[in-house]
Amino acid sequence: MVYTMKTPPLSKVRRRGFSLAELLVVLAIVLFAVTISLLAYGNYRQGATVRSAADKVRAAMVQARYRAIASNLPSALVLDLDNSAIWIDDLDENFDPRAPKAVHPEHLGDDVIIDLLRINADSFDSGVHQVVFRPDDTNPFVTVHLRLEFDDPADEDSFYSVQMYPNSAEPRVWANVRR
Repeated sequence: MVYTMKTPPLSKVRRRGFSLAELLVVLAIVLFAVTISLLAYGNYRQGATVRSAADKVRAAMVQARYRAIASNLPSALVLDLDNSAIWIDDLDENFDPRAPKAVHPEHLGDDVIIDLLRINADSFDSGVHQVVFRPDDTNPFVTVHLRLEFDDPADEDSFYSVQMYPNSAEPRVWANVRR
């Protein structure tokens, strides 16, 4: 005995699909997820811009220190606070420039500003200033605070600080803090 199943005629088969309400709910969830992702990515990029600038300052400090040791003459990291640019000058024994802009000026990035520069006990928020590195490795205490121009200066979380202690081999970058 063979059993056969009777199939209903095509006109009686119920087609299954999604209702308009179900599609709208799924679309709303996807749009919400995309919006959150784009906002998070935008914040990440902004933070990466300031972090990149802090890394440039840190690398320039290291390079100026090594140039002073290698040449047995002082070297200066020059910070232009008004234009957010840095470069290195090689100095003579009287601390006068013997090779101005020995390392060409580098802009720290769009919308990145140097909020504050501390050299030992002195603080600066504008102008052009030198951080002198000596060949005997007696360096000043240096702190550079960086942030995005449109960030709130009172918000500690928007800062990156680059700090170099006297007689230190390496400067440190501190995220989200003014030290």
